[in-house]
Amino acid sequence: MRALALVCRKGGVGKSAIATNLAAALSSRDHRVMLCDLDPQAASTVGLGVDYTAASPTLDEVFQGEASLADALVVTRHGVDVAPACPGMARTENALLQEPGRERILLKALVPLVDQYDWVIIDTPPSLATFTLNALVAADFLAIPAIPEFPSVEAVAHTLETIQLVVERELNPELRTLGVIANKHDTRTKTTAEVLRRIEALGVAVFETTIRKAVAVTNAYAFGEPVLSFDPKHPVADEFRSLTEEVLSHA
Repeated sequence: MRALALVCRKGGVGKSAIATNLAAALSSRDHRVMLCDLDPQAASTVGLGVDYTAASPTLDEVFQGEASLADALVVTRHGVDVAPACPGMARTENALLQEPGRERILLKALVPLVDQYDWVIIDTPPSLATFTLNALVAADFLAIPAIPEFPSVEAVAHTLETIQLVVERELNPELRTLGVIANKHDTRTKTTAEVLRRIEALGVAVFETTIRKAVAVTNAYAFGEPVLSFDPKHPVADEFRSLTEEVLSHA
């Protein structure tokens, strides 16, 4: 099992769209894939057609120690098993702040399933708190989604600082950063190249594949599907496939 976390301090960068489409693309290549949705907004959960209001248990119960990760998994028609999030996880994250060992809950939950999956894709909230820390501790690799706009430079810098702390404090000394994914790329703007240059100056690689800003991604989400199945011939679907190729190559 290899685990990839998608992490960025900034919200609205499209972590969930990348998570769902990357998971679906890996599944289409005959990889056994689990998606863990650590974001209380549950966008990855919904994006793969899972109704979190009907799911029981969810990752909320897993983090409270009331259920196993295996019990929380939901099989989807996209070939990806989802560990669903729910809004109640926001309260649970606050409750865990003083709990010893809170950063290793996900890692321990994954151990019994290590032989059942080839990949675990971990979606995270737009913060660097307990759930994101769990993702960083459990992951083998991480990628940082970022919109190629100037505020993203600072967000990536803060994210890299947190990653460095996780490595230096030996919470996960083997964690590897694969790079920054330029997402929601608007080809009409002239700032993209300069933003990516500034991001690279932080000492992090940038994926060659960029993901365009496309209504197809939003429409696919509304129907609980990755764009790869909703509109497989759309150029953005090809970009997600290309991104998957890069991930496999780097990892």
